[in-house]
Amino acid sequence: MRELRMLFVTAMLFAGASQSALAGAYDGNWVALIPPQENCNWTSIMTLTMSGNTFQGETRSAGRTEAFAGTIDADGNGTFRVYRRSTGIITFTQDHFDANWNERTCRRHALGDRAMTKTEAAAVYAQRKQLQSRYAALTKRATAGDQSVNFSTLRSLYPFMDQWDPYGNKTTALLSQAAAAFSGKDCATAMKKLDEVLKMDFTIDTAHALRSECLAEAGRQPAAKIESNIADGLVDSLMHSGDGNTEGSAYVVVTQREEMDVLANRHLVFKGRGTQIRGSNGHLYDVIQAASGRDGEGVETVYFDVSSFVNGRESRMAAIETLESSMP
Repeated sequence: MRELRMLFVTAMLFAGASQSALAGAYDGNWVALIPPQENCNWTSIMTLTMSGNTFQGETRSAGRTEAFAGTIDADGNGTFRVYRRSTGIITFTQDHFDANWNERTCRRHALGDRAMTKTEAAAVYAQRKQLQSRYAALTKRATAGDQSVNFSTLRSLYPFMDQWDPYGNKTTALLSQAAAAFSGKDCATAMKKLDEVLKMDFTIDTAHALRSECLAEAGRQPAAKIESNIADGLVDSLMHSGDGNTEGSAYVVVTQREEMDVLANRHLVFKGRGTQIRGSNGHLYDVIQAASGRDGEGVETVYFDVSSFVNGRESRMAAIETLESSMP
C-alpha cells in the first residue's frame, strides 16, 4: 500500500512538473524559412517545438536533415546544439525568434515566427485559393494585352502560387538556356524554354522581353508589343516599389531574382548580403551591399522588403497541412 501511495505521489509530482514546463510563455511550434547564406547556397526550413524552457527541432533542406535541441531562460534567451556539429544562440519574443549558428563552412541565421494552428492554416489555405484565382485572372488579362493590369498586384500574388520559386531553383537554368538559344538565333528553342519559365513564374520581365524579341523576328508585331508591355509593366512596378535607401523605402520583392534585377537596373554590382533583419514594423528585410558598375568604388547599401517570402512560406505550409489532414 505504501508503495502505491509513493507511486501516486511520484506521478503527481511528475504531472505537476510537466504542467509547469508546458506553461512557458514561448510554448508551442515555431518555424523559419532560411534563405541561401554565404557558402550555404541552399534554402532550409527550420521547425522547433518549445515546452517550458526546453525545445527541440530540425532544419530540413534538399537531401539533408539536422536535429537540434536547447534551452532558454525566462527572458527567452538560450543556446542550442546542432547534433554532432556546432552550438548556436537563440532569442524568443512573443511571436518571433532569432537564431544564429555555424553550419559547415558558413554562418546560418534564421528569423522565425510561431507556426499556425490548424484553424489558422485552414483559413490561410482558403485565402490561398482565392489569391491563386486572382493571379490567374490577371495573367490572362496581361497575356491578352490588357494594359490596365496592375502589375504590383500581380507580383504580390505570385508567392501564393503552387509554383512559386523564390530563389530561382527551377527557373534560373531554364532562363539561361532560353537566353543562350536566343543568342544563337534559335528562337524556336528559346520560345519553348520561355513558355516553361513563364508557367512557373509570370513575373520574370526578362522572359517576356526575350519572347517579344522572338515574336518580332517572326513578324508577329502585335504579340511582340504585348510581351514588351508586360516586361515594362513588371520592371516599372518593381523599380517604383521603393528606392532602397532605408527600411521604410525598401524595394518590395517577391523573389531573389528581383533583387538582382534592381541592382542591374541601377547599374550596381552585388558585393555581399548582410544578415536578414526584422524591422520595427515587423517586416523582414534583406540588406545588400553593392558597388557602382561604372567605377566599382562607391559601395551602397540597398534594402529589400522580403516579407512576401514569409507570407508565401506560411501559405504553402498551410496548404500542405490542410491537404494532409484531409487525407483518409
